[in-house]
Amino acid sequence: MPYGLAYYHAEHPRGRFQGNEPWLVAGVTAMALDHCYFPIHDQPTMHDVQLACWMYFNLERPDLEHDALAFDRRVIPEIHAQWSYQRPPLEDLARPTVLFDPRSWTTTQQPAVMATGWEQELLGCSVAQFTAAGFVLYAVSLIGGSFPLPESCVLDPVYDAFGGKERFDQITERLYTSDIAHFREDRKRALHPVNDWNSEERLAFNPLVNHPLLRGLADDDSSRAIAPVPETVRLKASAEGILYEGLAHYGTRFSRDVGNFFEGYVGRQLDTMIGPEIYHEITYRGATGSDRKTVDGFVVLPSAVVLIECKSAVPNRSVVEGWATFVEGHHQTIDARKQILTTAKLIKNHQPELSCIPADRPLIGLVVTLGTYYGANDSEVTGNSTTSAAISVGVMDTVALEKFVTLSLDDADTFAAAMLSRKPGYQVEPRTLIDGLHWGPNPLLQEAYESLPVIKAALQVSTQTAPGK
Repeated sequence: MPYGLAYYHAEHPRGRFQGNEPWLVAGVTAMALDHCYFPIHDQPTMHDVQLACWMYFNLERPDLEHDALAFDRRVIPEIHAQWSYQRPPLEDLARPTVLFDPRSWTTTQQPAVMATGWEQELLGCSVAQFTAAGFVLYAVSLIGGSFPLPESCVLDPVYDAFGGKERFDQITERLYTSDIAHFREDRKRALHPVNDWNSEERLAFNPLVNHPLLRGLADDDSSRAIAPVPETVRLKASAEGILYEGLAHYGTRFSRDVGNFFEGYVGRQLDTMIGPEIYHEITYRGATGSDRKTVDGFVVLPSAVVLIECKSAVPNRSVVEGWATFVEGHHQTIDARKQILTTAKLIKNHQPELSCIPADRPLIGLVVTLGTYYGANDSEVTGNSTTSAAISVGVMDTVALEKFVTLSLDDADTFAAAMLSRKPGYQVEPRTLIDGLHWGPNPLLQEAYESLPVIKAALQVSTQTAPGK
């Protein structure tokens, strides 16, 4: 059964297919939940696990046979599926508390829905409690635990961080738990309305990301919930998990508010850089006499000026599942590129309001997105949006930004030189360039992680249960 699939950790001979990777197990689990009857009493063998994952991985996509974007539509969804399970857990757990901190709301606009009290209305708890609950559930899931958690004096410090065990159980039940029947309903809604499951279901949305704990899998207690794939608990506790909750509850008004929070978050990250001069969005008088806005940020380095434009976007289904509208799914990143090119022209033309930005050095552009767009720098996607541009522009996600701001001034200059070495209009991957440099712990995320009450409680528990105590 799926519960068993997630807990095999076999050694594989060099060069052999590794059939128990978490993203493969998650996919097999979703299809098994759709098509099998539970509970299943027989524990699968390692051979069963690997065979199921191998068959899942090798499902064909006949709809791509004659498609000009067949490679992108086949490979990039695979990358999306894998990266979600490989992100650093500390950053995932700490990011929401910084992103949705009131200090990240830097605009004078009033929020459409995310006014004071929005967390309680949407989540029934604070963002910190939502994230902390995910941390606890993830940690327990990794060792095969089930829910609800038992009464235990050892765990009391953890429960106290939520206001008691009853409060912790309420958060777990409301936000993280479902059952097989509801899973199948969500999965059915997620399937493409045209393609059949043979070519589509493998890449369809996995409802475990919404409710990673399921009742009905354990053969000894139908009320007990388990996590078939523990990594989906961490994905639920991420900033994207809150975004999806908000979109389902408030609609697009929530995404507009998240955009304002995200712009402030990126600005706060840039302000932690040591060495460069940092400037934020500048208002200027447009050609028609109306006020216009530049990009969201400027990083002035000795060798170049980096123009930063934020988009609180996450890849939609056409991107993640490789639909025929794959290119159109990147429209927000393309619009952001155009904004960078517009600001670059203002600098080169010595727009008075931008006189603080040096015009005597090369310019490069970075589009920072909340989610990860793996095909956003592909020439098939960018099309004509950068082929005639005089500067190099690349798209990177929040994880890459959080590394970028920790670079020393010399390494930031090295990064800029690498960007400039790419001819304008040709593919450039900022994420890869940053990974090759000496980046360090992110101060905002480190502080947020260490300030979570549940982290302090977990340290207290580990001290109490250490050998010799």
